[in-house]
Amino acid sequence: MPPPGGQALEQPLESPTLLSVPWFSVLLLGAAALAYEILLIRLFSILHWHHFAHMAIGLALLGHGASGAFIAIFQKKLLAKFPLAFTSNIIGFAIAAPCCYYLSQLIPFNTQEIIWGYEQWWSLLLIELLLMLPFFFAASGIALTICYFKSNISNVYSADLVGSGFGAFAIVGLLYLLPLEQVLLVISSIALLAATIAHWQWKKPTSCLLTITLLLAGGLTFNFWPDLKVSEYKGLAKTLLLPETHTIRQSHSPLGRIDVVSSKVIPLRTATGISLNYQGKIPEQLGLFIDGESIGGITHFNGDLESIGYLDATTTAIGFHLLESHPRILITEIQDGTGILQSALHDPIIVDVIGSNHQLNDLFSTDLAEYFGWHHLSSFTHIHHSELRSWLKNRDTQYDLIQVNATEGMHANLLTLKAKYQLTSEAFEYYWRALSKQGVLSVTVWQDLPPKAALRIINTMLSVLENSAITHPGNHIVAIRNWQTVTLLLRKQPFDEPLINKVRQFNTLNHFDAIYYPGISSAETNQYNQLQQTFYYSSVKALIDDAQATDQFRHGFTENYPLDIAAINDDAPYFFHFYRFALNSCSLGGECARESIASLRQSGGKAWIPQGYLMLWLSLSQALLISILLIILPLLWLRKSSAGSFQPRHGALFFITVGLAFLMVEWAMIERFTLFLRQPAITGASVIGVFLVFASMGSAYSQNKNYSHISNITTVAILICFLCLLYHFLLAILFDLFANYGLIARMTISIFILAPLAFLMGMPFPMGLSKLVDNRGEHYLPWAWGINGCASVVGIGVAAIISVDFGFSATLLCAAMLYLAAAFLSTKQSLKL
Repeated sequence: MPPPGGQALEQPLESPTLLSVPWFSVLLLGAAALAYEILLIRLFSILHWHHFAHMAIGLALLGHGASGAFIAIFQKKLLAKFPLAFTSNIIGFAIAAPCCYYLSQLIPFNTQEIIWGYEQWWSLLLIELLLMLPFFFAASGIALTICYFKSNISNVYSADLVGSGFGAFAIVGLLYLLPLEQVLLVISSIALLAATIAHWQWKKPTSCLLTITLLLAGGLTFNFWPDLKVSEYKGLAKTLLLPETHTIRQSHSPLGRIDVVSSKVIPLRTATGISLNYQGKIPEQLGLFIDGESIGGITHFNGDLESIGYLDATTTAIGFHLLESHPRILITEIQDGTGILQSALHDPIIVDVIGSNHQLNDLFSTDLAEYFGWHHLSSFTHIHHSELRSWLKNRDTQYDLIQVNATEGMHANLLTLKAKYQLTSEAFEYYWRALSKQGVLSVTVWQDLPPKAALRIINTMLSVLENSAITHPGNHIVAIRNWQTVTLLLRKQPFDEPLINKVRQFNTLNHFDAIYYPGISSAETNQYNQLQQTFYYSSVKALIDDAQATDQFRHGFTENYPLDIAAINDDAPYFFHFYRFALNSCSLGGECARESIASLRQSGGKAWIPQGYLMLWLSLSQALLISILLIILPLLWLRKSSAGSFQPRHGALFFITVGLAFLMVEWAMIERFTLFLRQPAITGASVIGVFLVFASMGSAYSQNKNYSHISNITTVAILICFLCLLYHFLLAILFDLFANYGLIARMTISIFILAPLAFLMGMPFPMGLSKLVDNRGEHYLPWAWGINGCASVVGIGVAAIISVDFGFSATLLCAAMLYLAAAFLSTKQSLKL
């Protein structure tokens, strides 16, 4: 019987042989592909300046889209030789995974130059296409299995998702246990094992022997594989170019690759924010790098406090000089350990140091303890492997000084996409409550022009003071700067005249410039490290004047400033994202012309353009272009080959909508749960793993025809929309309720929270595929697979942009509306779903 519209369906593709479903091979292939996807996030962190998680996920999905286009064109030929095609794609993935990454390292690409030359755009496109290839092979293997075993669509899809989920969890353990090069070998080996099992299952001994040979060859030749190199534009690569400079210690984890570097010929010295007036010596240091970028130097300390006196000539020392004797100090990040040494100069009772990376913590207290002088410091210093907010919430200790360092802002334009939860308004509320009655919060950022980071910190401090009903906020703030850094102080009690005199004396001794303190005049600013205008003083004063005005609280200057300097919150914790869609290109004050990124690039405003944010838009644009090509090409081919029976409108919007929505929900949940689980790498793998495992259960459940009450796509999509809206309101409450629990308990709670949503989200796509086959024929399957993958590529980029500009809640709400649209589309008769 022909379908509505009078067009006969194309005859089903006939399976050349009856084969058993390669369940275990599909599961292993899914695990290897997902593990490689997460590994790419770590590799991007080393090769480039950021993990670019959205791009790694996008490349995987782009491979799915490309596989759909490929199979749509060559479906009959491939299915006629399914066993060979399936195992060839698995072997292709196993070979391409390491080879494509090593080849991508040969392509010259520098994120910093992306606004200066179009050749970087082509380099990025080439890298994306190269790294997409392994995912193309893996997705082709899965898609061919779905097409061949069309009566088991949901179950095959479920096996793929289960494998992917386990791959997400397994890769975290592998990254703790093995260097990245060896993890690549393990992933390739898992894929070859999948091919071997398939050959054995289908009784093909010769092919089985071939894959075992490849597996052994990979292991035996591993020592000859090229090393993974750090970007030549990063600090580590440049430092290692110095004569007789080498790495003396290296460790790996999902949190980063740590390199400790020593030089016998040229002294390595780092003294961030030091006074140009300082005449003393800086002691010997070892270079410290995370993912190839310098975070400072590990100072050699032998117990002689005079040898580390240089630390008292930095802007960060100002907070110590305003304290009473024997202070209690909290250092929010261990970094290069200078905060501990700086504290030692002021005879503290206790110094609590929070470090989320246990390998970095062990570097100071164990591995390099003798060099760092840990036995001179351990009597009052305690390094805690914890997350900052959890520590503050579980302790009643009141600190005289809380020190926050955010000097990585020297690369602010590259860090647009880096979440900084320790600099949000909510984090500052925690700091405020943890301060003693006379306590001081000290925040140090990089000096930038026009001022950005310092002004955002001031706005955040003002929001805390507003919430505490402080009527004269300006009396609680002090800010100073030198040629390199800006340090801002927030005090529980107002700064009185004796303390202000101490600030003046400290600045005079070190030739630092005052930005603001109560009662300051313009003549007292911009004296030593002179700028063309008093940018910092006039900006900070304007913010404080706004805050103390009765008719307007801070918004006038902030809203009219050329860049976005408003305080950030946990819903959009991108501290270094200052760009507005339309920028004021003028100097501070006066009339301003609004300019876009394109116009800024042509008018000399390139330094204002955030490269990280531009990378986000550029990768999205390229993915969108490739996705359109991958959809249109098979559409034209299928229209020609099906003699007019192929109607591209059938189901297209549904599969596009579901693809967009799934990835937007997943991205929003990864970002939201990062604050709850507190370890970004663990959070990403855990959330992805939970989504895929429970989505696979939902996929398998939807295959059961007995459950008619939930087998309706419309009902499922509406339920997903409802849960998204519910999570929007409940997540913050749940996170606060269970914040004090341990990591294992919080991970378990996360599974229970995410499971219902993930279970339902696994249903619409396989249900749509099944109905598409029933109503339109199986020749639509690869096209639907491809269009869903391409839509997911766009979805991850769109989700990242919405999150950066509007917050995670906005991303989740948009996904809910998309699922509601999918519910509507599934009821349309014209879609034939």
